[in-house]
Amino acid sequence: MLTEKPYSRVYAAVNLDHIEDNMKAICAVSGGKQKIIGVVKADGYGHGSVPVAKTIDPYVCGFAVATVDEGIQLRRHGIAKPVIILGKCHESRFEEIVTYGLEPAVFQFSQAERLSEVALRFAAKEAGTAGRVKRAGETETAGETGTAGEVGSTGSAGERPASSWLSTPAWAASGSAPTGLPPTRCRR
Repeated sequence: MLTEKPYSRVYAAVNLDHIEDNMKAICAVSGGKQKIIGVVKADGYGHGSVPVAKTIDPYVCGFAVATVDEGIQLRRHGIAKPVIILGKCHESRFEEIVTYGLEPAVFQFSQAERLSEVALRFAAKEAGTAGRVKRAGETETAGETGTAGEVGSTGSAGERPASSWLSTPAWAASGSAPTGLPPTRCRR
């Protein structure tokens, strides 16, 4: 149980019902014609990224965070919609990005190629067979052309393109998030 301690500086009481009312108002003004991405970086600007994300989830098409860790935190708490990482991601985090189905901003083509290599390995591992996926910069589906994006053999009818591997991680379909990070304490 969390106990509140007096804090001598600044205190912000966040009412999630008011956040939801704000989202309803935004949707009403836009007439439902605009897609909205919920920016919950920096712990939801100090309001709690997970509780805010869960509150606004019905009103947004996805979320934006600043770091890989913020994206993983959302995934660990059941957020399944697309999560865009706005900040630069180091290559050492590419496996986590692919595993958790996060969508990084990539600023150099060479990074996109390396991220594609990680995604190819992940796709082949998840499929247990050859995957029909594209590398960065390819315009044809590997397996049909036999180009560099081919993993293993030419593939089979049940394969999915690389984009679906990134947007639908295996854990999301199973309903259980990957482990490895401690859960965050959050309350309404």
